[in-house]
Amino acid sequence: MTVAEIVRVTGQVAGWLQFAVTLPMYVSTRRSRVLAIKLTSDILGAVNMLCTGFRAAGAYTNSVAIAREIVFYQRTRHKWADRKIWLFLFLGLMAAAPVFDFAMRGSFVWLSLLPAAGSLIAAVGLFGRNMLTSKILIIASQIPYLAYNCLAVGDDMKALISFNIPGIVICSMTVLSAAAGIVNEIVTAKRKKKEAEEEKEKENGQGPAEDGRPGRA
Repeated sequence: MTVAEIVRVTGQVAGWLQFAVTLPMYVSTRRSRVLAIKLTSDILGAVNMLCTGFRAAGAYTNSVAIAREIVFYQRTRHKWADRKIWLFLFLGLMAAAPVFDFAMRGSFVWLSLLPAAGSLIAAVGLFGRNMLTSKILIIASQIPYLAYNCLAVGDDMKALISFNIPGIVICSMTVLSAAAGIVNEIVTAKRKKKEAEEEKEKENGQGPAEDGRPGRA
């Protein structure tokens, strides 16, 4: 097996491993768990992008996303990570993806705008603390990434159809995972509201009356 074949297989394996960790990614209602799984996915995604046709812009945004998830994970734990400057910093780094791609290729390709756009939307979603809104934005972020995985850059520096199957599957599963997460958020919110109402009714029915005597149920 040649070095090129080893690199290609490594990229494909990383892609399928990313697929495996993507399934439960957004189903959880815990922000910390979502970010931890997302971090693992970003690491595998960077390897996949680098090894399958050297998708420079995609590898760049995945690499920035690794740092982003590390910082965002600390947001509820440390004050230094809870500043909006981090959001603007990562938005700027994501927006610079086409510049990085230009530096690596020596010419500008509009294709590099797609992962940048997807990552900008994802950054806003992951920075917020409202998980329902975050998951809606995650679904929106996958549209440009899906297009990016369906295309590639040919020798003439023009876009052509070249399906990155693991990447396409990952985008699709991310959408399904986020959709399932949205349903879970809604069901969980309704359950908590119902439990709170039942607890309130229980307290009102069994709590002490104004004269100090136990109230009647």
